[in-house]
Amino acid sequence: MKRIIKLTERDLTRIVRRVINESEESSQPTDCVTKLFKQSEIDTEGMDDFFSGPIEITTLKTMLLTSGTRFKVKDTYGSVNLNRKPAYEGAIITPDTTITICGSGYITMSGMGYPEAMLYYEDGNLMFKKQYA
Repeated sequence: MKRIIKLTERDLTRIVRRVINESEESSQPTDCVTKLFKQSEIDTEGMDDFFSGPIEITTLKTMLLTSGTRFKVKDTYGSVNLNRKPAYEGAIITPDTTITICGSGYITMSGMGYPEAMLYYEDGNLMFKKQYA
């Protein structure tokens, strides 16, 4: 048995928007993290050779919180956004930059007298660590 259903333009618009939103939500990776750069965790593995001598993790964390801190993006991989816009080479990251990294995405960066470093996603955290050669 066939039925005829009458829908208003408003009903159709609402249905189409709902379908589009559901489609966009299902296509986005679920393993993403969005945090300020200053909220990133420090991966301490290999930090002893970050410089010629040992480095204090508290000093590094303080530097990440300092408003004058600037890192320059050298490269990105995967799904990475800075302040809700796609990351690009040459972008500047400050402590108040909002960073979103999904899955296996990462950012390599340099600055502040540090050797090349990276930001990546791990277990719901934004991780900061030295980039190994």
